[in-house]
Amino acid sequence: MQNLFEIRRNNWNSNGELSAFNLACVAEALDSVQLMSQKNIGWEEVEMRVGEFKSWDPDILKVDKDTENGFITRLKEREKPFIFLSEEAGRIEINQL
Repeated sequence: MQNLFEIRRNNWNSNGELSAFNLACVAEALDSVQLMSQKNIGWEEVEMRVGEFKSWDPDILKVDKDTENGFITRLKEREKPFIFLSEEAGRIEINQL
């Protein structure tokens, strides 16, 4: 059986393959945010930023880290090169040759 991500991507495929992928990623992220909200855990601090970038807001919250990791995982699965820009992790090269 297909997982929910694949079902969503297939349902949106008429919008183009990349759009369908992006929409499925966003829907999956929203599911994650909703689940964390229900469990009241998204606000937990999981890391602190070090350095000058956003020094006025050093906290990295679970909701930010987990949803970002979800996007990174899906991009790796595509096996195509991407550059992912993030407040939390900076610039990440994914599937680079």
